[in-house]
Amino acid sequence: MKRLRNHSHSKKKQEILSVNELASRLIDIGKTQSCKDHNRTIKAELRRQKKKLQQHTMIGAHFTLDEVNKALNKTKLNKAAGFDGIYPEFIKYAGPRARE
Repeated sequence: MKRLRNHSHSKKKQEILSVNELASRLIDIGKTQSCKDHNRTIKAELRRQKKKLQQHTMIGAHFTLDEVNKALNKTKLNKAAGFDGIYPEFIKYAGPRARE
């Protein structure tokens, strides 16, 4: 800990290092410089690979009413709302028109 403050080792008095000083020193040590050419190469390769991808027909297909009903039957109640803010009870008991 004493070395982090760049003091000589001959001092017998031990200094206390604050948490903020330690954290900032660790952050400074952990920073690495990035190579812009390498980043460009990686991004270009990623773009090329994305262009090669084929669209999967099963993923883009619409849900059937049977699949929706099965999923709603498996839904647990009294749980928190999801990211959309809709509670499971609302979806489960919304009725057949909401499922269409």
